[in-house]
Amino acid sequence: MDAGFAQADLILEHTFQTAITDHAFIEPECSIARLNSNGRMEIYVGSQIPYSDRNQVARCLGKPDDNVHVIGH
Repeated sequence: MDAGFAQADLILEHTFQTAITDHAFIEPECSIARLNSNGRMEIYVGSQIPYSDRNQVARCLGKPDDNVHVIGH
């Protein structure tokens, strides 16, 4: 690193900030849901946050979390 600084024509030292970014999936986003024989919803989804998905779906449906089962693929 010292050699690089010694060879540099210009050195700028400053604090830079960038906007908050959100990653983008490169695979298609979709899910399939079904009710099993016990009335529990099973959701098959490609997700990195299955527990958050379960919480959000249960809340939207007005059901407890344990009535929703998210299966990630």
